Amino acid sequence: MNFNRCIDDFAPYKTLKTEGKICLNKNESPFDIPQYIKERVLEKIRIIPFNRYPDIDSTKLREKVSEKMSISEDMIITASGSDALISDIMNLFEGEYIVTFTPTFSMYSFYARRIGLKVVEIPLDENFDIPDFEIDIIKKAHSVFIPNPNNPTGNCLNQNRINEIIKTGVPVILDEAYWEFTGNTCLDYVNEYDNVIILRTFSKAMGLSGLRIGMGFACKNIMDKWMKIKSPYNLNVVSEYTAIEILDNEDIVNRNIAFIKREKNRIYEEFYDISYQSAANFILMKADAFDFLFENGILVQRFERRLSDCIRMTVGNEKENDCFIRRMKEFLKKKMS
Repeated sequence: MNFNRCIDDFAPYKTLKTEGKICLNKNESPFDIPQYIKERVLEKIRIIPFNRYPDIDSTKLREKVSEKMSISEDMIITASGSDALISDIMNLFEGEYIVTFTPTFSMYSFYARRIGLKVVEIPLDENFDIPDFEIDIIKKAHSVFIPNPNNPTGNCLNQNRINEIIKTGVPVILDEAYWEFTGNTCLDYVNEYDNVIILRTFSKAMGLSGLRIGMGFACKNIMDKWMKIKSPYNLNVVSEYTAIEILDNEDIVNRNIAFIKREKNRIYEEFYDISYQSAANFILMKADAFDFLFENGILVQRFERRLSDCIRMTVGNEKENDCFIRRMKEFLKKKMS
């Protein structure tokens, strides 16, 4: 039996046990969707036969997204989370390597290496922005992945540099997982450029992490190819109907976003001297506080390499944020004593 040799270089993606912890490590929304929306979804799925597959192309959701975002339905794809779309993209184009700007979302390299693609990492500059780079490295790439706002640093990247990369003609994937928290988007680029893919998710601002719903947007030429290789029936009926309901209740999402932004500013002001400004729903802090916080019931994200002395905390609800602030102050006081 011959296993794929790429697997030998992998470590499984794992998370720590969360029992009894305040979980501020995954950039989830602190808000579940209201019960009355869940009830409406349940009413709809009660009449759906579970022994039948869902619509193969999530037509109803794509129609709703098209209506809400004023973009043609044939330029939209859905999947069980953005991860599934990232995995698809690795098979969509030819080339020997992808390009990322680090630190960045780890799953780009995960899915690339899983099929034998190499990963060229270009370090972000001292301000965590796109630096000067060798244009030939970009031009020869399979694709370039750019989350904006960036994860894990939280900042928006230089749009002129992004445009420069797009104009090389190489496939550019702009991951807008956190766009709702800043309001800045390049969605119109899919009408202007034939090499741009926009990724979005229902997991962050919309609070549907548990249902795994991702969306991709691209020109019709890319989408025609993409639809050929996507997994059939790749979004279940519960996820699809819930996504439609939440799109019809934008006021709830906007209210939650406003709360998260206020709380983020409150936390930033408490720790501005160690915090990086963020346009997302999390804050990167220069503090090796992971172990202290974990021992005191709070789970945040820790990193290796360049960010080994940093933590990333997701903005939680008011009570969770109060607890984080209190424990973080204890940590800093202990460090200074």
